[in-house]
Amino acid sequence: MNGDSLKPLIEKYLGSLPVQHITPAYKDNGLRMVSGNHFFKFYRGADKKSLVLDIYHGKIDYSPDLALRANMLSQIMTIELIKKIREEKQWIYSGGVSASVIEHPYGHYSLTAQMPCGPENVQNILTELDNEVAGYLKDGVSKEDLDKVKKAMIEQYKEGVKSNGTWLQELQQVYFWGIIKRIF
Repeated sequence: MNGDSLKPLIEKYLGSLPVQHITPAYKDNGLRMVSGNHFFKFYRGADKKSLVLDIYHGKIDYSPDLALRANMLSQIMTIELIKKIREEKQWIYSGGVSASVIEHPYGHYSLTAQMPCGPENVQNILTELDNEVAGYLKDGVSKEDLDKVKKAMIEQYKEGVKSNGTWLQELQQVYFWGIIKRIF
């Protein structure tokens, strides 16, 4: 059976499934990340490679503004991480930061830095990352870095509008979750 003959059968099967009008809901099962500083080592394989995952997290009241700021901070931190830790110090092969503020099932934030490196650089990277985070907490982000990220986000938005990706995401938010936000 080839893909062309299988497609009508799949469409017929999916089209015959019953539709239930269920309103999606979140349930907080109480699962939380462990608090405090913890260092976990996992060994696998024979190669001398390491992967640093540094996670900052906690409770916070959700707002779309905070979610946007977290996204922007992660982009700025990725730029700085690559510039300082990869290009200048050559401690990592690549790397990046992701950050989010999440509303459900409870308001919380998470910032995760991921950096593959040699085992000899792990502690240096952790120290440098802690210094970066302390600098952002004390001084915020530079106007230059903020402007770079804003420009990139505007371009990404324009491309998303052209490809209908932005509209699809907005419609999903309204249809599935009842979230109406202003995107202009």
